[in-house]
Amino acid sequence: MVLLFSGCAKYGNPIGRTEANYANIPVEALTNAALYLEKQVKEGNRTPDLALIDDFVLDSPAVKQALRSRAARIELVQILLDSGHAYEKRNGLIAIHRTKAYKKSGTYQSRDRDALVVISENNDRRMLYSSIQEINNLNPADRTAIENIFFEVHKQTLEVGQRFENTDGEIVTIK
Repeated sequence: MVLLFSGCAKYGNPIGRTEANYANIPVEALTNAALYLEKQVKEGNRTPDLALIDDFVLDSPAVKQALRSRAARIELVQILLDSGHAYEKRNGLIAIHRTKAYKKSGTYQSRDRDALVVISENNDRRMLYSSIQEINNLNPADRTAIENIFFEVHKQTLEVGQRFENTDGEIVTIK
């Protein structure tokens, strides 16, 4: 029996991540763009100015929609991160840490709501990363570097008590 795995053109390889390659990416420009975008989302700005940042293109309908949706749900994401039951993953997404404490902390309805928040946020983040890659004519292999840069920015914007995944895969709390 032969199994074939292929990545989705829109979202990349669903099975694993490739090694980050920063050679083709304007790291400083992307970092500045990520800092700007994440600040706008955190402030709840649903219509940020998407002018060029250090010659890095951000203006596209997909980026606008992803930012609009993320800004609209930022309070729910922050509540989830503040609870200590969610964390920033190294791949630029968020996840729920499914512990016994999490299962005891709410009802199945609240856990369903949390899952919907995480799924929606991650879909918009994936759309943002893919769109940035496409509109800046970056290689699909550069996607991991984009995710890493956004993860570092997300990590910088975490508040005391919020959590992230470190390089060893451990979940660490900001103190």
